[in-house]
Amino acid sequence: MIRRYVPILAVLFVLAATSLFNVKYAVVAAEGEISRIEQEIEAERWRLRTLEADWAHLARAERLATQARALGMAPATLDRVVEAAQIGDWRLLQLARQPRPAELPQGEQLEFRVKPVTAFALPSFAERRDLLGAGW
Repeated sequence: MIRRYVPILAVLFVLAATSLFNVKYAVVAAEGEISRIEQEIEAERWRLRTLEADWAHLARAERLATQARALGMAPATLDRVVEAAQIGDWRLLQLARQPRPAELPQGEQLEFRVKPVTAFALPSFAERRDLLGAGW
């Protein structure tokens, strides 16, 4: 009676061994993929730390102040502060950036540029010092 089950058990043993072999190599492949992804993550972390250090170096206050002085820039003062309504219409400013081709009656071609109409009536903010704070 045991002899009837020996071939069946042998086939089951071979199937189990084959399945175990396939699972083992699937696990090895997955571990390799995990290792590769972890290396990529560490490389990106290193790159991020490097970029943060570069940014900290470039955004130092004394360096920016030196560059601003070299470019002739000055801190904003009350006479340079304007309200948004005084700047003008955004669409007109965009239209002024792009030259338009135009043809004269004589047939000559020229570029037509629109000059935006803005009224820069700059009030003195000195009398509004109480609204802006003592630092102004």
